[in-house]
Amino acid sequence: MVQILGLLVTTLKLTLGHNTGSALNPAADFGPRLVMLGVGYGRSVVFGDAWWVIGPWAANLAGALLGGIVYDGFIFVGSESPVNRRIKLSR
Repeated sequence: MVQILGLLVTTLKLTLGHNTGSALNPAADFGPRLVMLGVGYGRSVVFGDAWWVIGPWAANLAGALLGGIVYDGFIFVGSESPVNRRIKLSR
């Protein structure tokens, strides 16, 4: 399973890296943007659109939160879950 995930990420980076700058995580996107800004490219070229925030930052955070909530709601059955807590009914 891990090999399939690695192959998927490698395929995405190789096929979409030229078009989108391989912005699959913040570390692979934000660092080169800062270097481009330091080298002399204009601010409108480096940070002109909102893709650098929406793609690697907001999508990763939203996906992590949604994945945690789905896992906690449907799979995790422990008592320390903040989403899937058992409610004690008093009689």
